[in-house]
Amino acid sequence: MKLNFPGPVTKDEFLNRMYSFLSEWGNDSSTRVDGKQYDVIGKDRKEAVFHIGFESEEVNEEDSSVLDENQPENEDCFIELGELKEWMFIKSFNVLSDIEDELVYVGDTKCLYDDRVLPVYSIETYCHKRGLAFIKEVDYTYVQKAVAAELISKDLLNTLKTTAIYLKDGLEECINRIELEEALGEKIYTSLPKDKSLVTIDNIVKMTPYLNIKSSIGKLYRRFYKVTEYNWNCFENIYDLNSLMEENSLSFLSEEEYNKKRFIEFISSQDLNAFPKKMQVKEKADVFGGRIEKSTFGYEVKPFFRLDQILNDYSDILYKEVLMNEHLCCPIRYLHKLKQIANKEGFEYNNLLPLGVMTHNHLVFDNIPTGIKVKMEQFLNIKEMQNEIEALKRNFYK
Repeated sequence: MKLNFPGPVTKDEFLNRMYSFLSEWGNDSSTRVDGKQYDVIGKDRKEAVFHIGFESEEVNEEDSSVLDENQPENEDCFIELGELKEWMFIKSFNVLSDIEDELVYVGDTKCLYDDRVLPVYSIETYCHKRGLAFIKEVDYTYVQKAVAAELISKDLLNTLKTTAIYLKDGLEECINRIELEEALGEKIYTSLPKDKSLVTIDNIVKMTPYLNIKSSIGKLYRRFYKVTEYNWNCFENIYDLNSLMEENSLSFLSEEEYNKKRFIEFISSQDLNAFPKKMQVKEKADVFGGRIEKSTFGYEVKPFFRLDQILNDYSDILYKEVLMNEHLCCPIRYLHKLKQIANKEGFEYNNLLPLGVMTHNHLVFDNIPTGIKVKMEQFLNIKEMQNEIEALKRNFYK
């Protein structure tokens, strides 16, 4: 029997057609005709013998016995690295035996970074028979079984159907992300929705000392494969920020809301560092809530505090009329500048205690060295003029 093809075919097309033909006719027997070995095919009790030859020099039976059954017999099987087709891969790693048995050798290629020549195989037959996708790039539609083991037990994982093979440092079986989600009983997100108050532990790490976290509401699928050298997990717990704050009796402010009331009603953990240590504001401060702080890398939720609670020990309001020349009136928002000037002048800032508080949360100090007082008042006058200019600009452009 002679097998004819309508025209030139690629190696993959030839192998696919041969596989379909032999699946229908093959019967695993052979015979000898005129001293040559032939395979026998049969269907409906009809049998025929066939032989596929190449126009290159023949390989005798003795020589062919030392060749791998999947190796080609001519030099046309070298494949340029950039010409590897969808189902092809370079085999430079061990493969599970049930997969390896159905791989088809298609040629050799040269490594990109050295002169090694490695075999190229096709996994198309194996995947087609099982309805599997073959992926070489990250695709969050799927989850590697080794990764899914972070979330569910081995027994439950074994009940989920393999839907893809992923090629990286080897061939890895993958399952469908939606099926994993159903088995887990939690929503799996590939990114955090911007219109919802969903956060991971990375977003609320500064708030965790003040939170009693009970349970997550979902998982963030952050990494497609494990980074073993850093021991990073591929999934992270997701929490609803509004629910977390409510459950812990804390308020929550957006970045805009907080900035409008900063130094008027609220201050941050960083702002507490500007107060003299002798005031012990850090020890007295109770967290009032969490606020959003955005950055180029995303955002964090950070604690904030009520000013009236922190300044409770200085409840007596001082008025401008009672101030004397030796007194320094410093707005809380500029305490960091007073600290900077005092430290530069060698004055022990942390031993200061205010006499009291003026309206608009200004602290009044005495016993400030004249040089420090003069420099601080100059700074405050410049800031006041700048604020007046900014106010004029805003009114002008209204």
